[in-house]
Amino acid sequence: MKKSKLLFPYLGIFIFTILFGGCSISSEVEKRYYTKREAEPISRIASSILIGKKPKRLPDNIDELEADFFDKSFVKLFNMPVENFKGSREEEFRTFKKTYQFMSEQIKANNPDVNTLKMSRGKLITADINTLKYNQDSRRLLEGLKVDGHHIIKKEGKYGLMDENGLIVIPLEYDLIDVPSEGKVSAKKNGKWGYLNLEGEIVIPFHFDEAQIFIDGYAHAISNGIEGVIDSEGNWVSDPQKNDNWMSKFIFNSTWSTSTDWSNSNKMFYLWYLKNSLKDEYYALFTGYSKKCSTPFRKVRCYYIIYDSIVIDEKGRFVNIIDEDFNIQNDLNGYILATSESNYTYIAPPQAKGFSVNGIYGRVHKDYIVLYGPDYKNLYDIKSNMKPWQSHDLQFVFDECYWAKPLTNYQCYNYDGKEIIEADKLIYYAFPKFLIYTKGNLKGISGDQFYTEALYDDIKIYDKHLFFKKGNKWAAYSVNLDKYSDFEYERVRELSDKTFKLYLETTGYHILKDSLLITSDVNSNNLNKTGQI
Repeated sequence: MKKSKLLFPYLGIFIFTILFGGCSISSEVEKRYYTKREAEPISRIASSILIGKKPKRLPDNIDELEADFFDKSFVKLFNMPVENFKGSREEEFRTFKKTYQFMSEQIKANNPDVNTLKMSRGKLITADINTLKYNQDSRRLLEGLKVDGHHIIKKEGKYGLMDENGLIVIPLEYDLIDVPSEGKVSAKKNGKWGYLNLEGEIVIPFHFDEAQIFIDGYAHAISNGIEGVIDSEGNWVSDPQKNDNWMSKFIFNSTWSTSTDWSNSNKMFYLWYLKNSLKDEYYALFTGYSKKCSTPFRKVRCYYIIYDSIVIDEKGRFVNIIDEDFNIQNDLNGYILATSESNYTYIAPPQAKGFSVNGIYGRVHKDYIVLYGPDYKNLYDIKSNMKPWQSHDLQFVFDECYWAKPLTNYQCYNYDGKEIIEADKLIYYAFPKFLIYTKGNLKGISGDQFYTEALYDDIKIYDKHLFFKKGNKWAAYSVNLDKYSDFEYERVRELSDKTFKLYLETTGYHILKDSLLITSDVNSNNLNKTGQI
């Protein structure tokens, strides 16, 4: 009996040796995601959206038609085709400028209702916009100008609509709202867009990821990332499985420019117009020299911001005036972003008033901007108009997560505000973009799309390769966590940018070159001085 008891310690040692001694550890490095991922990407619009018929008459030669407009104008003025013109830069500038002015006069003559804008003494001017302003007591709620007899209103972060008599026709309960068009108003609530009538009743369900104003019975919409067009009943009249925003073919803008010095925007002369090619109607027109930026407009959703000061929609209607003297630099999910010299950022939807937050924005991501101050860095959530408390003392921003230090330790959060990782120490790598984080005595990685648990004794990061150490053994992976080997190497040595020598427990070794692991028996006599086999 005593003899049999003595066998158990030896048996345990034998099993341990078989499993761990002299053998590779076959466990894999597990890729984890910051948010739940779809099993397969959705490649069709939402099932709740009905399918309609796509209209047949769509132009397919817009560029040719616009070029022909210029050519005919040039011939009328100078009695020769433009390709025959020979002249200096100054002569070309004067000739083209005269042509653009002639084109502008033709447009105004044939479209007496076109909204015209021009530059005078460095300021953009147009017809008397004051007639579109509201002068009643409710003006404190107002956002933008009167459009089709209605004003956008806002209170406590929620939007609604008021008629010109001061009656609220759409209640203040929407996250964002557009100007009315053809009796309908596109609005956003709980992350989805839909349409209301001018009595505040839902006429098209809130099941779009994006929905814009109606133009001649059609509107641009997005569902499950697919861009398309809906009709006035809310039916999808585009390809339901791929991007097919055919509205851009008949509601479009053209920009013509000439200059004596292309490096100086103040010396550029522009003709810009917004046109409905199906009706051959012009909605808006600008002719003149540049101001601040080199192009006359910035498009955000269904709005055009002309020289950072006057906003028109895709029907050419005046929608808003940006009173602040800002240079708009970016846009994010339907909001414009601008910074001032006094260390704050201006945020606004084009169709409504904006607001300012402390800090200069440095980058944008999803619904967030990164704000930089003299001694701080924070995220700002445009959707909720607030700084998430979790982003206090922001450290690093990734595509699917961000790292901050709100308390004593480093915290990793996804953009839903859920805490994913807690760490004691961070080491950042710019390329490839990863963090090695330490929790206790173990390490893990955090990247743009995925992370690993802190299960490893050491980690090495190279341009195209990752190496993880567990116990005394190393394993090789790609930067996408494609597996090259088990945990079987005693040591890793870099021979060149993409070639590594991986030492086995014995005197042998393997070579990892790019994604190819050479596992046949090799020794130093098989390598030349550059490390190539």
